[in-house]
Amino acid sequence: MDCLRSFVAVVELGNFSKAAERAGRTSPAISLQMNRLEGQIGTALFKKEGRSQVLTTTGREVLEHARAILTQNDAVLKITRSSQISGLVRMGVVQDIAESFFPTALSEFSEQFPNIRIQVLVDRSPVLVEGLKRGELDQVISYKQDTDATEIEINSPQMIWLEKAGSDISSKRPLPLVLVEGPCSFRKAALNALGQAGIPWEVTLTSPSLACVAAAAEAGLGVAVRTQEILNGRRPKLAQAKKLPVLPCHHMRIYNGANDTNLAIRKLTDFWLQQFKVS
Repeated sequence: MDCLRSFVAVVELGNFSKAAERAGRTSPAISLQMNRLEGQIGTALFKKEGRSQVLTTTGREVLEHARAILTQNDAVLKITRSSQISGLVRMGVVQDIAESFFPTALSEFSEQFPNIRIQVLVDRSPVLVEGLKRGELDQVISYKQDTDATEIEINSPQMIWLEKAGSDISSKRPLPLVLVEGPCSFRKAALNALGQAGIPWEVTLTSPSLACVAAAAEAGLGVAVRTQEILNGRRPKLAQAKKLPVLPCHHMRIYNGANDTNLAIRKLTDFWLQQFKVS
């Protein structure tokens, strides 16, 4: 397998020296591996053209199979190593995430790492970050909070106004609002924007439950404030209300506790970065 890996590296990097540097070997050692591989196959893999080494017809065929073999080998090793990682991660997530792709994604993670156990708490950002501070949680995905915990920005969606699809509730004055109870950064942003625009408002429903607030907005009880995520196939009875002031972006973070060197937590962090496509 090492010979095949070195062979692919020589082809991709163009010479033995660079392949040796990648593999942490010397150029003579790589040359010896290529001679051994050619001896096993029974024919030359490279031919000289000027100062360059180029693949023979057989070499091109071997390259295709070598890449496939290495891909399969690496996949098997990944599965084996993943199954050896174990541990418990106590995780907190905000309702916006919990009601979207989170359950499916968490199931996918559990398939990749069957021996890592996840315990999930769904709550508001301040509650989750406080739990992290007290050592009751190991990792939190929430909106930005003032905390000393290790953080990684994963998303910055813009807040939007939401109303019942096909209605004109956002034109009413005072503007009826259905909001998650405070402290809530969405609530604060909405009231600040309305105050600056001089738009009178009244709260017609307050609830700790995002699902309750969304249902109230769908029923036409008032205008809600969330991000575009809630409209992505989850709430077809809602639409963006565009006659109201522009709202700021909301910065989402992964916060890790003091035990963030734990391998299970690191693997979960890497998984979320892939899910949110963070480079």
